[in-house]
Amino acid sequence: MTNKEQPLNDDGSRVVNKKQRLYLSYMIASLLYLTIINFFDEYWDWVSINSFSISVLVAIVLVVGLAFFIKVESKTAAYFKSKTGVMPKILRGITSYIVLVGGKFLIMGIIAVAFGGLVKFSGPWS
Repeated sequence: MTNKEQPLNDDGSRVVNKKQRLYLSYMIASLLYLTIINFFDEYWDWVSINSFSISVLVAIVLVVGLAFFIKVESKTAAYFKSKTGVMPKILRGITSYIVLVGGKFLIMGIIAVAFGGLVKFSGPWS
Protein backbone atom coordinates (compact mmCIF):
# COMPACT_ATOMS: atom_id res chain seq x y z
CA MET A 1 0.00 0.00 0.00
CA THR A 2 1.39 3.39 -0.93
CA ASN A 3 1.12 6.40 1.32
CA LYS A 4 0.60 9.38 -0.98
CA GLU A 5 1.43 12.87 0.24
CA GLN A 6 -1.67 15.01 0.16
CA PRO A 7 -1.26 18.64 -0.84
CA LEU A 8 -1.44 21.11 2.03
CA ASN A 9 -2.43 24.75 2.23
CA ASP A 10 -0.05 27.35 3.64
CA ASP A 11 -1.61 26.96 7.09
CA GLY A 12 -1.04 23.18 7.11
CA SER A 13 -4.65 22.16 6.39
CA ARG A 14 -5.41 19.67 3.63
CA VAL A 15 -6.61 20.75 0.22
CA VAL A 16 -10.14 19.54 -0.48
CA ASN A 17 -11.24 19.39 -4.11
CA LYS A 18 -14.71 20.04 -5.54
CA LYS A 19 -15.68 16.36 -5.78
CA GLN A 20 -14.78 15.78 -2.13
CA ARG A 21 -16.82 18.80 -1.04
CA LEU A 22 -19.79 17.68 -3.13
CA TYR A 23 -19.60 14.14 -1.73
CA LEU A 24 -19.37 15.44 1.83
CA SER A 25 -22.30 17.82 1.42
CA TYR A 26 -24.53 15.14 -0.14
CA MET A 27 -23.52 12.60 2.51
CA ILE A 28 -24.27 15.00 5.38
CA ALA A 29 -27.58 16.02 3.80
CA SER A 30 -28.55 12.36 3.27
CA LEU A 31 -27.77 11.48 6.89
CA LEU A 32 -29.67 14.52 8.13
CA TYR A 33 -32.73 13.69 6.00
CA LEU A 34 -32.49 10.05 7.06
CA THR A 35 -32.58 11.07 10.72
CA ILE A 36 -35.51 13.43 10.20
CA ILE A 37 -37.48 10.91 8.13
CA ASN A 38 -37.02 8.22 10.77
CA PHE A 39 -38.05 10.60 13.56
CA PHE A 40 -41.24 11.38 11.65
CA ASP A 41 -41.81 7.66 11.06
CA GLU A 42 -41.27 6.90 14.74
CA TYR A 43 -43.21 9.72 16.39
CA TRP A 44 -45.82 10.92 13.89
CA ASP A 45 -48.73 8.84 12.65
CA TRP A 46 -48.93 10.64 9.31
CA VAL A 47 -45.64 9.18 8.05
CA SER A 48 -45.16 5.45 7.70
CA ILE A 49 -42.06 3.85 6.19
CA ASN A 50 -41.82 0.09 5.94
CA SER A 51 -38.11 -0.37 6.72
CA PHE A 52 -34.86 1.42 7.42
CA SER A 53 -33.51 0.48 3.98
CA ILE A 54 -36.46 2.18 2.32
CA SER A 55 -35.91 5.30 4.43
CA VAL A 56 -32.27 5.43 3.23
CA LEU A 57 -33.47 5.38 -0.38
CA VAL A 58 -36.13 8.02 0.39
CA ALA A 59 -33.45 10.26 1.92
CA ILE A 60 -31.30 9.91 -1.20
CA VAL A 61 -34.26 10.76 -3.46
CA LEU A 62 -34.98 13.81 -1.30
CA VAL A 63 -31.39 15.05 -1.42
CA VAL A 64 -31.02 14.61 -5.18
CA GLY A 65 -34.47 16.05 -5.90
CA LEU A 66 -34.03 19.09 -3.69
CA ALA A 67 -30.56 19.76 -5.14
CA PHE A 68 -32.09 19.65 -8.62
CA PHE A 69 -34.91 22.06 -7.77
CA ILE A 70 -32.55 24.44 -5.97
CA LYS A 71 -30.40 24.51 -9.12
CA VAL A 72 -33.49 25.18 -11.28
CA GLU A 73 -34.56 27.97 -8.91
CA SER A 74 -31.13 29.61 -9.04
CA LYS A 75 -31.18 29.54 -12.87
CA THR A 76 -34.63 31.13 -13.02
CA ALA A 77 -33.64 33.68 -10.37
CA ALA A 78 -30.52 34.59 -12.37
CA TYR A 79 -32.66 35.11 -15.47
CA PHE A 80 -35.03 37.51 -13.70
CA LYS A 81 -32.17 39.20 -11.84
CA SER A 82 -30.64 40.26 -15.16
CA LYS A 83 -33.82 42.19 -16.04
CA THR A 84 -34.59 45.69 -14.80
CA GLY A 85 -37.80 46.97 -13.29
CA VAL A 86 -40.31 45.90 -10.69
CA MET A 87 -42.14 43.21 -12.68
CA PRO A 88 -39.08 40.92 -13.04
CA LYS A 89 -38.58 41.12 -9.26
CA ILE A 90 -42.18 40.07 -8.68
CA LEU A 91 -41.89 37.28 -11.25
CA ARG A 92 -38.63 36.16 -9.65
CA GLY A 93 -40.35 35.76 -6.28
CA ILE A 94 -43.33 33.96 -7.79
CA THR A 95 -41.24 31.55 -9.86
CA SER A 96 -38.91 30.86 -6.94
CA TYR A 97 -41.90 30.00 -4.76
CA ILE A 98 -43.48 27.80 -7.44
CA VAL A 99 -40.24 25.95 -8.19
CA LEU A 100 -39.21 25.34 -4.57
CA VAL A 101 -42.62 24.52 -3.07
CA GLY A 102 -43.88 22.75 -6.17
CA GLY A 103 -40.65 20.79 -6.35
CA LYS A 104 -41.13 19.50 -2.83
CA PHE A 105 -44.64 18.30 -3.67
CA LEU A 106 -43.34 16.72 -6.86
CA ILE A 107 -40.61 14.90 -4.91
CA MET A 108 -43.21 13.62 -2.44
CA GLY A 109 -45.26 12.35 -5.40
CA ILE A 110 -42.22 10.68 -6.92
CA ILE A 111 -41.50 8.97 -3.60
CA ALA A 112 -45.12 7.81 -3.32
CA VAL A 113 -45.08 6.37 -6.85
CA ALA A 114 -41.57 4.87 -6.68
CA PHE A 115 -42.03 3.12 -3.34
CA GLY A 116 -45.75 2.38 -3.55
CA GLY A 117 -47.20 1.13 -0.28
CA LEU A 118 -43.80 0.97 1.41
CA VAL A 119 -43.92 4.72 2.12
CA LYS A 120 -47.16 6.40 3.15
CA PHE A 121 -47.72 10.11 3.71
CA SER A 122 -51.16 10.70 5.16
CA GLY A 123 -52.87 13.51 6.98
CA PRO A 124 -56.21 15.16 7.60
CA TRP A 125 -56.95 15.45 3.85
CA SER A 126 -55.76 11.98 2.77
